[in-house]
Amino acid sequence: MGGRRALKTVLQLALLALGILICGALLHFGDLSVLPGPDDLALAPLVGGLATTTGIVLCVALRWGSISNALGGERLATWHEYYFYFVGCQLVSLAVPKDLADLGGRTIWLRQAHKVPIARAGTSVVIDRLCDLFITLIFLVAVAPHWLGLVSAPTAVLLMGCWTLVGFLVLYFRHGVILHRVEQLARWGGGLLARLPGQARLASEIPSLELIDRGLSVRLFTLSLCKFACVVGSLVLFALALRVPVPAE
Repeated sequence: MGGRRALKTVLQLALLALGILICGALLHFGDLSVLPGPDDLALAPLVGGLATTTGIVLCVALRWGSISNALGGERLATWHEYYFYFVGCQLVSLAVPKDLADLGGRTIWLRQAHKVPIARAGTSVVIDRLCDLFITLIFLVAVAPHWLGLVSAPTAVLLMGCWTLVGFLVLYFRHGVILHRVEQLARWGGGLLARLPGQARLASEIPSLELIDRGLSVRLFTLSLCKFACVVGSLVLFALALRVPVPAE
């Protein structure tokens, strides 16, 4: 146990050092003349942007932790552990492709730290990403008419609210059907995986999604909405902090 804690501490320090080194390299080799000076920054939006960015990570940590703990049938880790390892994966993504750091990094952490079968660990990350895809599709359908010049911005906002309500109702009342489709997709992917040499056992370990009940699905939907709101808020606030004009529409 002591050796594992020491290893986790070393890993935490290594990830922190990696982030600092990459940040330093970007500042050293980048053209800093295009950046505003400290006196040009608006402090209040900057603080707000940092707070909403923290909110993004909190939403993902709570969402991913809820999925992982449900698939594991028990509480595998605390929320702050999920928070730290998600942040760690984001730091690693500065040096390697983001999807590789996100999917691979979180999967490997669950595998190494909590002895979770790799298929189950990977499934938790994939479902977490599917939550983002679901919300993105809802808002894409809502704002597409505005991008095409068919409706005004206020109407597009109203459409976003309506489609969000539709998405929630579909998820709530058709919860079992949606999970069945997702599980079918997972089994199809597992079938392809099983064709690879030595991967048949891994494909058979893909977990059932029956443990993701309606209440948990609603919680995942709510956290995904909160994450989206934090993303939009952080973009606007950082733009204001840098004194970049934000269009009204």
